[in-house]
Amino acid sequence: MESIDISSPINEMMVGDIAFEEYANFESVSGLKPDWDLLVKLGKGSPAHRYDWSRVLWEVHWGKKNLMLLVGRNAKQLSGIALLVMESTWKKGVRVNTLFPLNNFYAVHGTQLILSPSNAEFLDGTLGYLKKNYNYWNEWEMVFEKGEVETNNFEEKIHQYGYSYSIQMGDKSPYLNLQGSWEDFLKQKSSKFRSDLRVRERRLREKGKLKFRVFDGNSDWEKGLQDIFEIEMETWKQEGGSSILRIDKQRRFYERLAVFAARDSTLRLVILYLDGEPIAFDYSLSWEKIYFLLKTSYKENYREYCPGIVLRKLVIEWLYSEECLRIDFLGKDEPWKMKWTNTVCEHIFYRVFNNNLKGRWLWGVHKALEAWNLKT
Repeated sequence: MESIDISSPINEMMVGDIAFEEYANFESVSGLKPDWDLLVKLGKGSPAHRYDWSRVLWEVHWGKKNLMLLVGRNAKQLSGIALLVMESTWKKGVRVNTLFPLNNFYAVHGTQLILSPSNAEFLDGTLGYLKKNYNYWNEWEMVFEKGEVETNNFEEKIHQYGYSYSIQMGDKSPYLNLQGSWEDFLKQKSSKFRSDLRVRERRLREKGKLKFRVFDGNSDWEKGLQDIFEIEMETWKQEGGSSILRIDKQRRFYERLAVFAARDSTLRLVILYLDGEPIAFDYSLSWEKIYFLLKTSYKENYREYCPGIVLRKLVIEWLYSEECLRIDFLGKDEPWKMKWTNTVCEHIFYRVFNNNLKGRWLWGVHKALEAWNLKT
């Protein structure tokens, strides 16, 4: 990946063999997009690490906070990108500066750093850069996927810097590896599971004409998005507060993400129609033959016909035919997801405390609360 011209950084610094450049916004590095996305691909990242996702997430959700966009180069090649946000809030009557990764919200699995697979020094360089230029941070939150190399590297480095930290197990997120064929998949399931699928699909088909449609960048995806919004208006999530339409920022994020995802052919809006009426959907992305399920729901008045289960059956069957390698259900290990798979991706949550006065105070409060919880 050759170095290309981008806007001037607000700060530059050599840490070991890595030249760090810091930028305050995404516009300054828009010319870096091809190399950025290639780095994500080479490092086996997810759609949530790509340039467009990160830019939309920043502009919609975090635009008024302090962004630290760190670009690392080694021998003029891109070696890593760190997207960190600094937030100043009151905690226990004290103003605290908290660092967290941009993808702390809407995260899709994997390290919160975008790394070249051949460069292990970027993490150490990031810590050195923060110590030199932003040592007023007091606590730092990071999430890693259990078992990935960067998890051990992160622990090793914060040990070297003498930081105190706590570890907590995070969400278990289900996924399904698509090996063999749809028929092979069914053979692994119980007879009751297979029978329930047949009955539920038959009941829904008896209700009217069922149509399964996939909208992508080569189709009228704008119509698909509007049909998804129609379904969301009549879903239980609207009352529960998790609907795309419930929060304006969430709607704007999915609208803008659809534009970029359609442009680069990763968008997959999957909709189930009954007599022409949209009744269930998946808002998904396809990246490196992995189906990332970001949102799914169905109209509440069709609940008795189990449209969500019928849609999932048709989606998985279709993905087998498309030679997809994996379905990533994302989120938590909810019961409806675990009906389809028994494999999960575990996450580890780190809370790191700086060695400055507030950082040590926060660590003391954390240990006191931890001891209190053990007693009670």
